Amino acid sequence: MRIAPLTANESERLVALQQCKILDTSPERAFDDICQVAAYICQTPIALVSLVDEQRQWFKARVGLAVNETHRNIAFCTHAILQDDVFIVPDALADKRFADNPLAIGEPFVRFYAGVPLTTSEGYRLGTLCVIDHVPRQLTSKQINTLKALGQQVVDQIEIRRNLAEIERSVISSEANRAVRLTKDPFIRRVAVWLGIASAVLLTVNGLFYYQIAEMRSSQTPEEPQTSESLELEKLELARNRSSIDRIAYTSTVGTLLELITLAGVFYFIREDLKKRQSIEQNLEQERDFITAILDTTDTLVIVLDLAGRIIRFNQKCADITEYSFSEVRNKFFWNIFLDSNDAEFMQSAFSAGNSSDLPKHHENNWITRKGDRRLIAWTNTVLLDAKGKTKYIIGTGIDITERKRAEIELRQTEEKYRSIFENSIVGIFQATPEGRLLNANSALAKIYGYESPQDFISSVTNIAKQLYVDPTLRQALLERMKTQDQITDVESQVYRKDGSMTWISESVRAIRDNSGDVLHYEGSAVDISEAKRAEAERQHIQGQEVLRNQHLAEQNEALDLARKRAEQAAQMKSTFLATMSHEIRTPLNAVLGMTGLLLDTRLDAQQYDFAETIRTSGNHLLMLLNEILDFSKLEAGEMELEILDFDVVSCAEEVTDLLAASAHAKQLEIAAWVEPNVPTRLRGDVSRLRQVLTNLVSNAIKFTATGEVVIRVSLQSETQSETQSKAKTADSGAIATLLFSVEDTGMGIAPDGLKKLFLPFSQVDASTTRKFGGTGLGLAICKQLVELMGSTIQVSSTPGQGSKFQFELAFEKQPQVAMPLVTDSLRGLRLLIVDDSPTNRKILQHQAAAWGMRVEEAASGEEAWKMLESGLLQGRSYDIIILDMQMPSMDGEAVGKAIRANPLLANTKLVMLTSLNQKGMNRVQELGFSAYLIKPVKQSRLFDCLIQVMNSEAGHLALRDDRPSQPLSALPDRSSKKLKILLVEDSLVNQKVALNQLKNLGYAADVAANGREALDLVSQIGYDVIFMDCQMPIMDGYEATQAIRQLQEHELQEHELQGLTRYPVIIAMTANAMKEDHDRCLQVGMDDYLSKPVQKQVLADKLIHWSQAIAARS
Repeated sequence: MRIAPLTANESERLVALQQCKILDTSPERAFDDICQVAAYICQTPIALVSLVDEQRQWFKARVGLAVNETHRNIAFCTHAILQDDVFIVPDALADKRFADNPLAIGEPFVRFYAGVPLTTSEGYRLGTLCVIDHVPRQLTSKQINTLKALGQQVVDQIEIRRNLAEIERSVISSEANRAVRLTKDPFIRRVAVWLGIASAVLLTVNGLFYYQIAEMRSSQTPEEPQTSESLELEKLELARNRSSIDRIAYTSTVGTLLELITLAGVFYFIREDLKKRQSIEQNLEQERDFITAILDTTDTLVIVLDLAGRIIRFNQKCADITEYSFSEVRNKFFWNIFLDSNDAEFMQSAFSAGNSSDLPKHHENNWITRKGDRRLIAWTNTVLLDAKGKTKYIIGTGIDITERKRAEIELRQTEEKYRSIFENSIVGIFQATPEGRLLNANSALAKIYGYESPQDFISSVTNIAKQLYVDPTLRQALLERMKTQDQITDVESQVYRKDGSMTWISESVRAIRDNSGDVLHYEGSAVDISEAKRAEAERQHIQGQEVLRNQHLAEQNEALDLARKRAEQAAQMKSTFLATMSHEIRTPLNAVLGMTGLLLDTRLDAQQYDFAETIRTSGNHLLMLLNEILDFSKLEAGEMELEILDFDVVSCAEEVTDLLAASAHAKQLEIAAWVEPNVPTRLRGDVSRLRQVLTNLVSNAIKFTATGEVVIRVSLQSETQSETQSKAKTADSGAIATLLFSVEDTGMGIAPDGLKKLFLPFSQVDASTTRKFGGTGLGLAICKQLVELMGSTIQVSSTPGQGSKFQFELAFEKQPQVAMPLVTDSLRGLRLLIVDDSPTNRKILQHQAAAWGMRVEEAASGEEAWKMLESGLLQGRSYDIIILDMQMPSMDGEAVGKAIRANPLLANTKLVMLTSLNQKGMNRVQELGFSAYLIKPVKQSRLFDCLIQVMNSEAGHLALRDDRPSQPLSALPDRSSKKLKILLVEDSLVNQKVALNQLKNLGYAADVAANGREALDLVSQIGYDVIFMDCQMPIMDGYEATQAIRQLQEHELQEHELQGLTRYPVIIAMTANAMKEDHDRCLQVGMDDYLSKPVQKQVLADKLIHWSQAIAARS
């Protein structure tokens, strides 16, 4: 144990300590509160305010310790007062200065010590504010700073005591000063002067009296002689008288001298007393100025009040904090200025009682500054007594603890926060000594090791390496690494649990060192990784198996790679075969279908027309089969890609019904498309693939339906659209509409066991079906894969003998602009009667007409319609338009029309015939008095135009509404438009003949080139508008010819010379290569469009219309 040396200014320090008059005083609340706060903030069981004198350290305040003092030689505080800053001993037993200190190895077992020196304003360290713990530890930086602040509060309290003593001495001196002032009173001065004068007069009178006696004695000389006897007698008498006179004179003289001496002494002492009092007065004035300076420079608030609560004295610190000057508050009640209503009421009642004992010795209250801020002040009250022992003044000394309280609250919250984190963390947290003892641990760590509580865990473990580590050398190795490293992370170790079982942990540790670099303790965290270890072991086991499996797979892969290469070769051969087959079949098929179409446009008798139609039907069937094989091949190879184009869903559905209407009507079936009114129609997606799916499903439904109807239904499942856009009736380009497409029929239905193989390629539900209806079995398989490619699946429900229902959902992006509805006031309010035995047709027509503002009624038969007409006539109301289905049981549309025309009361009613017949029946309908003629299935636009024309047409004029693409003249180019210069580049004479006749039939003439070289020569001489280019030709194929033409075009643009090539031709591929890569290649080499052979005249006409408009716009 090392005894601390004395301080450099020990004698002066002890004098300063004695002057504070605090040693061996009673406990005071202010000091006790500071100790409590220090122990709480630093989380220690012991806190002390220790003062060190010659032989001991004496405790002014203490928490957690019973004794009042200890010997100076063993005091930790004697070391602390040698320091300027906080003196910290993290572990006393590890510190050579205190390892054998009685306070460390015995009661109170000091292991941790932190002391702040109590340094006065003169620089004397009187003692310490210290905190003590029984276990080694450290303080955080916040705790250290707070401990320093609390130490300064202790110093402030000590200096307050010293200042109070000075104030008391000042008051006593003021009483003596009052006595001195009495000596300066003029009356006292006059008394002293006259007393001196009286003494002088008395002395003069006594002298004169003595002189007269002497004269009297000398004057008594005899005048005449006397006898001897008489002379003797006279001498004796004279002698006796002289003796008496002498005695009287002596006595008088002595008395006078004594009086004079007494008066002189009194005068002298009065004068000396006055001089002393003047000196005392000067000293008191100096002391008063000194005390005033001390009060105004101290960092403590000092206020002196009289018994009524009025302010008598008010130091500068009070003025600084409250922002009031002493002159502003002098002789005013302090509660009226500085306190709020609650505190003011309490203080006022305490002062009004007139008993100073009612005032608390220590209290806290909020003072309100001039600006309205609140400052929390801790007050200590002291009474000043008069000579009779009664209270004369009350002196309050205070400390502004606003920031300290705020810091305490923040620190308490922080401590609670981190304590909560420590206790509730799922990660184990610990502190341990270098010797291997646990200092602290949380619940998570105790749980990892199988203990119920941290306390049980800490008390049970005395040697971490031996008790916890399966391999203690791992702990030693960890400590060796910590000697050179401050932190180590993710160290994995196997440890014992309380029950003896083993587990794996991953721990991270860092060293906490003192100022000299020695390790105080370790702290860190631990995580149970036993599950991860088991998973790792299992993973390694699986990995080992994986290695074996990989070796086996490698061998299999070699075989598979060989098989893949063979499959790729086979696939390549398959693709080559399909491309070649497609090309070779399409080339003659182009001639077959082309010539058949041209033949059907000539005058033929019935038998010839039937033969030609049969050839065209068979050719189209062969073409459909070829297209299905190509599509299936693309889907299987994953080469099918979707296009994103703008389309109208109503038009798409109606085009499918138009395309297959002839097939349905040939079997006396109703076919219709019903798009619900709330469905957004303007969408973006692959309309061609959607049309292909619907066409295949409807075609199948027609094939397997003998009677009844086939209906396409489209409904809205969901859509995304903002409220603003919804109100504005506009679509969002990013909005999505999910539609449900259904194809329903009333056919033969499908048995449940047949549904499983419904979508298998080259498969039919029943082999007899193939023999009866034909087909490859690819249609539904292609539909299934196309729908899946578009992100959905086909669902089917069917009841044998009742029909089937195929449906699928597809999501489409909505177009930015919606189509404007067909609205006109000319139809609004008109009364319409729909007569049709098909509920589906009635429903479709009713919704479409009602959307235009018409008043619609329905009748399911001719008889019901006639009754409604008669009832209307009786009630004085009639229908403006009646739509009659041509074919109805019992009373058909023709019979109802005749009856209506026979009734003069119904002469103004317009009649529209709804029929599946073609134009050949138009004359008969006109003869019956019908105003219009609608071909099923009825399009919405077709119905609208028909109703408008019916209401505007004159009597006897028939409005025919049939714009199906199957009619040969409906899509012809405008012959009045400017003639196009066309070049046909084709090496096959048959295909030349077909194409030239198709163009001629459409009203165009064309030049012919047999190969690309001839085409290039012609292009350099003639400015063609359109070039139809075959791709496979001798000498120079279509690809090379196109590139050469484009190069010629570029050269001409660069040279700005127009020497023959006066136009930039539109090049349209016309080839029997129908694969997607063929289409892409044509566009890449510079072609503008693509036609696949066999070329249908209607498709050719559409291309010419499109490009003639584009050329005209470009010109």
